[in-house]
Amino acid sequence: MVRAMLTQGRTRGQVAQWLLAGLLGLVAAVLIIGWFEQRLAPGAGWVWLVATIALGGVGVDLLRRRAGHGISCAIRPRIRPLQVSGLALQVLGVVLYHYGQQPAFQAALPALAAPWLPLLCIVGGLITLGLVSIASDCRDAELRGRV
Repeated sequence: MVRAMLTQGRTRGQVAQWLLAGLLGLVAAVLIIGWFEQRLAPGAGWVWLVATIALGGVGVDLLRRRAGHGISCAIRPRIRPLQVSGLALQVLGVVLYHYGQQPAFQAALPALAAPWLPLLCIVGGLITLGLVSIASDCRDAELRGRV
């Protein structure tokens, strides 16, 4: 990973800053997850983490569009922020399904313990991934060049 970042024109100082930011983010996430798990209910920390990732993907996509950076085609496959959001939404459905059956989670977060919510999250994630796949003009341009 570090070698790939250096070959993309980044200096060692920039790579070190990214690695430090990632490490600090990881430590903060572990502390926040632990706090939610102890104070609120088992599973609340994981719900927070996955929901943050899903909303972060949407936020990054909106910021890129506002800055004028649409979906850019690349030679190699690239994951897009909305794909991250779609996958995180599916994971949120799995986490809600698992923890939503526990009495402590149901008592602390009754709105998130609804039996239909995990299915809604998983189907929503699938629809998001499908729409991102269909809406990408990169795939069509690539197919036109090969066919």
